[in-house]
Amino acid sequence: MATGDGTNIPPTTSIAFPHLPPFIHDPTNPTSAATWLKQVEIKYKFTANLTDDHKVGLVASVLDSQTFDRVSRALLPADITTFADWAKFKDVFVSLFDTKRSLFADRYNTFQIEWLGPVHESIQEYVSRVRQAVNLFDCSNFSANELSTLVVLMGMKAAALEPLRSLVLNTLIKTPKETLENITSLIDNALMTERDQKLPEQRNVNFVKKTADRRPQNQRKSAAASKPPPPTPCPACGGAHWKVDCSFKDATCHACGGKGHIAKACKNGKKKHDPPASNKNHITILSRSDYQRVGCPEIKPAKVQARTANNQALKLDGFFNSSIICADGSKKLDIYVADVACSLLGLDFCNKIKLLVAHINAPSSKAAGEPKPASSSRARSLSSTTVPADVQSYVDDLKKEFAPVFEPGLGRCTKRFIHLQLKPNSHPIHIKARRMNESAKEVMKAELDRLRANSVMKKLENGFSNYATPGSIVKRKDGRSRFVVDYSTGLNDQLQESSYQLPVPEDLFDRFAGCKVFTLMDMPDAYHQIPLDEESQDLTTVSTPFGYFKYLVAAMGLKTLPSDFQQIMDEMLEDLPFAGTYLDDIVVGSENTKQHAEHVKAVLKRIQEWGFRLSID
Repeated sequence: MATGDGTNIPPTTSIAFPHLPPFIHDPTNPTSAATWLKQVEIKYKFTANLTDDHKVGLVASVLDSQTFDRVSRALLPADITTFADWAKFKDVFVSLFDTKRSLFADRYNTFQIEWLGPVHESIQEYVSRVRQAVNLFDCSNFSANELSTLVVLMGMKAAALEPLRSLVLNTLIKTPKETLENITSLIDNALMTERDQKLPEQRNVNFVKKTADRRPQNQRKSAAASKPPPPTPCPACGGAHWKVDCSFKDATCHACGGKGHIAKACKNGKKKHDPPASNKNHITILSRSDYQRVGCPEIKPAKVQARTANNQALKLDGFFNSSIICADGSKKLDIYVADVACSLLGLDFCNKIKLLVAHINAPSSKAAGEPKPASSSRARSLSSTTVPADVQSYVDDLKKEFAPVFEPGLGRCTKRFIHLQLKPNSHPIHIKARRMNESAKEVMKAELDRLRANSVMKKLENGFSNYATPGSIVKRKDGRSRFVVDYSTGLNDQLQESSYQLPVPEDLFDRFAGCKVFTLMDMPDAYHQIPLDEESQDLTTVSTPFGYFKYLVAAMGLKTLPSDFQQIMDEMLEDLPFAGTYLDDIVVGSENTKQHAEHVKAVLKRIQEWGFRLSID
């Protein structure tokens, strides 16, 4: 066989291909892929006549199916079966599985190295960590200027300086050798911008000057002492003085709205406050631009007073009475006009046209704009929660086809787990169990038994843990009790911040642009459906009057949990463009009902493969 340059090499069958170790992605190791590829390179070094095509093919052959799919997608539009660029393959592989770190992060971590002694780590292992950190430090490109900028950034520790930290860090990532003078100017300009942008917010301050009592102090005391004490408490504030001497004699009561007293001494009770019409969203308001679009009909003076959501008075230009044409005929409605950014449909509008609110767990039976069949019943009112018969039948079929997804109890993710990464300079935090009365103990014991029965928690066998956070019982709004753990007492401060960002509404809006049919899926006790690794389980240990318990799954209250959970959800649905997620809510959107049925089944199949369960109330 001959290569492109004319060199003859033995046939492929004569090459003794090396046996490669399997690749196991470790999310806790930011360089697991690069380390594994180094092992592969060592194997390749002792095998002659290997081409790039051979190298890529050998690596691809030892990947599990899920990892193989991820790598294949990352190489698109190229086909992995014919891909023959080994250098590019390594770059794609490392970028896919390893966490990219900035030079500043490597240098910062070098100064955070700590040795706890030979009991925890041998001196040889400690020195090896130091060598690795210094190697990543890039000492050859570290001058006095780089040291100065690093010290400046490390000294900006206050939470209020976060915007400036981000600004400086982004600059250093783009230009590692940025001069200290430029960094100083950058911060100075940012501070000046912060000051100047507040100038339009300033308001004139009006005040009433209090006339000072220029009598000698002893005369003032004697004058006050000469008055006999009042027979009853002050009606203005409840104090032991005459009302004429009270500083609240002209105050306005926040309870009843009356003058001459404060809420503490109010005898009228709390004022029954009925929110203004616009707060309850009773009226329909047109913006001035929309008012012009409908032809500027003649308006009359407004009959109601309106306020915004933050209780600011909203001036109404007036109102006009108009006919609203809908599927069931026309309805008369008073429409108000105001200087607002966008128009507002009020409850009067919704009630008049019997606007339908779809059931939250059922897909719409018809896409927006599709004609209704002749036999379709009249749209239900806002107070209706009845699911249409065809939709209910569709949901029942899904429950049968994907029975494991809708089984009672907690699911358990089989593809991913969560690892809690401690900061380099972290130390154990141990807080004893809180005292509680006997009735609270009974409630806690019942909750602990329930969580243990559902494999959410496990009691420690040795009876002690270096990390311990106290658990407690709180009341829900419905009167039931809930077991909570306040990790803000110590553990959260020891955890490394997650770099994964939660989506914003605009992300979901872009994903579902053009969709007309939607289904919302809810995952009950979602955090409890994702397991923790062994090391992280020990960190979540809870101290109770009944001993120490650790979480086997993700626990509420951990500050890194929302980002970690969102990352797992995004990875589960990354190749399903018609599905989006925000934490435990999964949305499926389609252009029509036929397409939507296929999309919903695809999402449910993926959820079933990953071991999660849904609720379908």
